[in-house]
Amino acid sequence: PDQAQLIRSLGATPLGPQPSSWRVAAPEGFDLVLDGIGEHGFTDAWSLVKAGGKLVAFGFAGRTARQASLLEMGWWLLRIKLWNAWPNGKSARLYSITSLRQPSGVVSQ
Repeated sequence: PDQAQLIRSLGATPLGPQPSSWRVAAPEGFDLVLDGIGEHGFTDAWSLVKAGGKLVAFGFAGRTARQASLLEMGWWLLRIKLWNAWPNGKSARLYSITSLRQPSGVVSQ
């Protein structure tokens, strides 16, 4: 089956890449939002999480590849902490998949 069929078979709703379609699918927000891109410091994804829902973000290679400043990264992480402290029942968890990569054993010369 294609990806959309698989997603439906698991009881979820597949969404396209256009944010305008996301609010139509769930006007009240989503229980769980998975974000592997992190555009705009995850603010777009956070806005889609409903009260009591969770944002799970993974990745961050884009931020480090473009050499974001320490101040920018600090603000970004502080914002996540503030989101978790806000009394709306939402929560966010961040995971860096880059730190999970294992060395390939290839040595460049």
